[in-house]
Amino acid sequence: MVLNLLVDLSRNLVPIGLVIALILFTRLAVKAKSLRSLQAELSIFAIIWIAAELPRALLLSGMIQASPETVLIGLLIHTLSMVAFGILIVHRFVKLTSKR
Repeated sequence: MVLNLLVDLSRNLVPIGLVIALILFTRLAVKAKSLRSLQAELSIFAIIWIAAELPRALLLSGMIQASPETVLIGLLIHTLSMVAFGILIVHRFVKLTSKR
C-alpha cells in the first residue's frame, strides 16, 4: 500500500522535476558567455536530454497518450543526445590534451 503510494507520487513528481531542470538549464545556457563555453555546451546537452525524457515521463504518468512511433522518436532523440554528449566529451578531452 505504502509502496504503491510512493510509486504514484514519484511518477507524478518526475515531470515536474524535469520542467524545473529544463528551466534552470535554459537559464544557464542563456547566461553563458559564448556558445563554445563548457557551461553552454553542457546546458544545451541537458536541454536536449530533458526534452527527450519529458515525454517519456508524461507517458509513464498517464498525463499524455502517444503512438508507438512517437515513443520511438523520443528514444531516437535520447540516443542522439547521448551520442552528442560522447562527442562533446571526446572533443573537450582532445582539446585539453593537445594544448600540452
